[in-house]
Amino acid sequence: MSLWLRIHPLGYTAGDVRNQWARAPAAGAASRRRLSLIRTVPEDPSAGPFVGLLDLASTELAALEIAWAEAQLAADATMLGLALGLRVGLVPEGRCWSAELLIIRTGGRLRLGRRNSSAVVALLAARRSLIRTLEPPATPAITGADPRSAGA
Repeated sequence: MSLWLRIHPLGYTAGDVRNQWARAPAAGAASRRRLSLIRTVPEDPSAGPFVGLLDLASTELAALEIAWAEAQLAADATMLGLALGLRVGLVPEGRCWSAELLIIRTGGRLRLGRRNSSAVVALLAARRSLIRTLEPPATPAITGADPRSAGA
């Protein structure tokens, strides 16, 4: 496997991603544009050698590729993924990683989970979160007496 990445949104550089990785977000900076890395194909003209930004050992890179593929498959299976198409992105921020869903058609973004110390852990948490949305809701336990028998 080979991991091809691009920066989302387009127009930013690897230096911008490194700056975001080095600095924790300031309070109230929610409106600031958050950069993320998304998987792409080698033919994508915006793909670049951004794997170096992940700072991973070769053994971790294989685990990352698998975790990313599993998270993307889970995202594709959700109703939102089927209807609008989702991309799983990694957000480096303040020396932590978060996963997010990018809704390419609308430009929307959904943060998944908390900040993690590892990109692999962030993707595994995103996958678990997405899988939970695919499970049928639990049937509530029936408690108390039958309302028809009240007052009898």
